[in-house]
Amino acid sequence: SPDSDDGFFNFGVGLTFVIGGNLSDDDKDGLIKKIENEIGTDFTISDTDLDNLSDGDEVNIHRTNPLKSDSDNDGLNDFDEIMNYNTDPNSSDTDGDDILDLDEIYKFKTDPNKKDTDSDNISDGYELNIYGTDPLRNDSDSDKLYDNDEIQKYNTDPLKSDTDGDGIADGVEIMIDKTDALNNSSYKKFDEVDDKIFELRSDKPMILRGISFELDKK
Repeated sequence: SPDSDDGFFNFGVGLTFVIGGNLSDDDKDGLIKKIENEIGTDFTISDTDLDNLSDGDEVNIHRTNPLKSDSDNDGLNDFDEIMNYNTDPNSSDTDGDDILDLDEIYKFKTDPNKKDTDSDNISDGYELNIYGTDPLRNDSDSDKLYDNDEIQKYNTDPLKSDTDGDGIADGVEIMIDKTDALNNSSYKKFDEVDDKIFELRSDKPMILRGISFELDKK
């Protein structure tokens, strides 16, 4: 009957609309055309920004911008941050140490996921931008004292192994002179009494690991 034909026609039109219209996902990226139109992605390709992440994964999983290959503008594309470096593609400074992820990876070789790469209790940003110490070494001047201890505890120079220039490394002075170490009396010439411990006199024997010999003697 005419009524039956009209009903079939309307059903057919509705079905065609559902399959081929705004609810379809022609590029198989996990986003229907309606959503892609709303966010501005290209519904004909699965990866609008060509960062090797599908538009659907960017929107539904990573929460990154499917229109930008580098969502946080740190110089690293979203794919590399997620798949290679395990950094946050939505934060230019993943570990919060005031150094861009890109610079940590390529320039300073520090860990972009670790605020204090050398575990000396000083953040990489402070080491590079304030103290000038090496964020990859917990003892920048190789004087057997951690950089943080030199700065916070002893007030010695973490960039000079012999802060007071007396020929004795800071670590040696600190470890032998317990009083100066506890009273933070560095960044000056250590007491003459301290230095006399190391004074070598020609009329007295020098002891070296159980071996005794006199100076100026052949």
